[in-house]
Amino acid sequence: MADLMARMKAGAFTKKSHDPSAYFKGIDNNSLVGLLALLQALPENHGKNIRIEELQRKALQIRSQAQNRSIDIPELRKYVQEHYPHNSLEDPPQNLFTENIMTPLGNRLLFAGITENQIFTLQQFLTILWESER
Repeated sequence: MADLMARMKAGAFTKKSHDPSAYFKGIDNNSLVGLLALLQALPENHGKNIRIEELQRKALQIRSQAQNRSIDIPELRKYVQEHYPHNSLEDPPQNLFTENIMTPLGNRLLFAGITENQIFTLQQFLTILWESER
């Protein structure tokens, strides 16, 4: 147990954040920051806010003025997946501004917004439509 505590104090179990400075330096900073901001709006990135915000902070710190290299989206995606696969501070998105709804095509995740009972009402409409088609 003492060995484990000594290793913890020495930082053996802390994950060091990857520094993307070298990668970001060659990319136009305005385009990069804009793209990272847009990534937060995509439903498939829901729950990845801490990683995306960390990348945005790093991009803003670098402030690269490279005008000749545009963003290679597949390359950026590979880079992010390799160096930022998860963050222990992020919780899986389960009902944090999202709701589950049943459709004839299966379960779907919806961004409910701030109003009450809209998912219940939508579910009732879908059920009526689905049942009336049978």
